[in-house]
Amino acid sequence: MITKKESAKYDSAVAETDPPDPLVTVFDYHERTKHHFHRFANALDALDWASQPCPFRCYQGAPEILLPLPGQDTTPNYEPFFAGQPAALQPLNRSTISAFFYYSLALSAWKSCFGNRWSLRVNPSSGNLHPTECYLIADTIPELSEQPGIYHYFPLRHQLECRASLEQSNWRAITSGLCYDGQLPKGSFLVALTSIHWRESWKYGERAFRYCQHDCGHALAAVRIAAGLMGWQLTLIEGISDSDLARLVGIDRNDDFPSRQEREAPDLLAVVTPGNSELRVRWAPNQIALSDVANGRWQGKANLLSKSHHSWPWIDKVALACYKPETIDLLEGCSQLSDLSYAKIPLEKSNPRVNINAGKIIRQRRSALDMDGETRISKATFYQILSRTLPEQNPRLFAATTWPACVHLGLFVHRVDGVSPGLYLLLRDLAKVEQLQSLMSMDFIWQKPLDCPENLPLYCLHSADTQEVAKILSCHQSIASGGVFSCAMLAEFEQPLRQLGPWCYRRLFWEAGMIGQMLYLEAEAKGIRATGIGCFFDDPVHQLFGLKDRTYQSLYHFTMGGPVEDMRLETLAAYSAAR
Repeated sequence: MITKKESAKYDSAVAETDPPDPLVTVFDYHERTKHHFHRFANALDALDWASQPCPFRCYQGAPEILLPLPGQDTTPNYEPFFAGQPAALQPLNRSTISAFFYYSLALSAWKSCFGNRWSLRVNPSSGNLHPTECYLIADTIPELSEQPGIYHYFPLRHQLECRASLEQSNWRAITSGLCYDGQLPKGSFLVALTSIHWRESWKYGERAFRYCQHDCGHALAAVRIAAGLMGWQLTLIEGISDSDLARLVGIDRNDDFPSRQEREAPDLLAVVTPGNSELRVRWAPNQIALSDVANGRWQGKANLLSKSHHSWPWIDKVALACYKPETIDLLEGCSQLSDLSYAKIPLEKSNPRVNINAGKIIRQRRSALDMDGETRISKATFYQILSRTLPEQNPRLFAATTWPACVHLGLFVHRVDGVSPGLYLLLRDLAKVEQLQSLMSMDFIWQKPLDCPENLPLYCLHSADTQEVAKILSCHQSIASGGVFSCAMLAEFEQPLRQLGPWCYRRLFWEAGMIGQMLYLEAEAKGIRATGIGCFFDDPVHQLFGLKDRTYQSLYHFTMGGPVEDMRLETLAAYSAAR
């Protein structure tokens, strides 16, 4: 761990040079926040429990709209849903908006142990700290509102807080330019995500900016999937600038936030439309209308999350460097997708969980605390889990974004029947196979495993027992070695940032988070459990794969297997009947 003296010396050196290029700042931040065998990224020596942030943001004084808790689970079956079977189209009303949040960002349970009590959510978060906040921007909604408005979702009580009411003319002006093909369909609405960096930095120090982006990716996947359950389509609006997003949801209003450290950073804006038609969306709002909204009457003040704060200047530096400008055209992505047509990989017929509702799988998602080191899965199950991470195999999730796959999976296979233990690579963009073969170790064999489906680009690099190396590389955590497999998410790094801009740094982590969310759900659907791993030794991972520069970087680790349950924990209902 970097000492405070060393940190001050490094900050002083950076301040003297103060590189004006935001890309240099992003590269410097990424290098600075790597974990190494001889030291960890800069963080406090011990947690300051007195300043632990409240996990729930609310806007005190804003009108509250309690959402009804869904009754019987009527969501489609999980496996057919992700195989592409469309869900029945639901009308937009108070009940369906409630279900949208209930299956994406709501509380899923409370845990209790030795008198302590804490909540779990549908969307995972590093350290269960939940930096991600969500806003709804919508026209009139039957049984909920008689005029357009901007709302903050408050998961503690499963309710909306009305931050601002809009005129019909403002709603039409803001949304009229979103669709190349004309007006948005009736029943459409907008969803915005933001991050409170302080929530993560309280525990993880400078590396926390990375984890906030992971969590944003998990949340993006969660809202995309929940929209699909309603028969709706969620699409990311790529062109919007961070400044426009901050104005739209009111997080640039200094007087509404009690502390600079607790301010929210804009992340993304998405449009939700009825039906399964893919829209070509853009950001071309009426700026006068946007100014009218920003200068209108806002309601509520953000609650104070901590009584004291520790400043992390490098998080502020990288957040500023990653600030996104408005982009005119649709994001063309970091590389070209392969033109190959992919047939779906069939589900293992013996799977007894094939008929479980998607809603049940989503709400039972948990992070494994430890792995049993014994559970095994079949190769058919293994191949299907991996197939769900491929954009071509799973447009249900990955069609939310327009950029081609930049993240590939380096796999440590431990306990898969019919697949030899070893180091593997799953290519999520076949166009990159020759590049990766030239960059990685010359000793790798690049062989397809036995009976691997032709349309699954999985390669064995080296056959060996990888349990110990997986454990060591994931900060000596046995959870990486005790499962059926673990993975390192290797992202195309330098070229996307140079091509698109430093703001693409955040999106690479979002993509990793989206993959992680899918792996979480696949684990639950296949009768095992998963856990995201943010602590790993960055450059030793690169060295293992033979990667020598910034062309590829490992951004996230993940593990799946048979969980070891902590029997001391008591599980309580997410929401009481009284609320």
